[in-house]
Amino acid sequence: ATLAPPAAGKMLKGLIMCYTVVMVTFYSTAITGYWAFGNKASSNILKSLMPDDGPSFAPTWLLGLAVVFVLLQLFAIGM
Repeated sequence: ATLAPPAAGKMLKGLIMCYTVVMVTFYSTAITGYWAFGNKASSNILKSLMPDDGPSFAPTWLLGLAVVFVLLQLFAIGM
């Protein structure tokens, strides 16, 4: 089946919007992480928020919620 001409244009706009949102989200997180932690920033942001030596930079419930969301995403991908 082929797409009708109006659907193809709308699909392209939606695709561009999707990539823009993802790019802004990832780059803002990367820039904020580097700004906050400098060269000591871990590739896993949760490891940066839970340092081995010293207090945690986020509440325990927030870190637990982040871990739950990661597990839910992995479960959704596995299905």
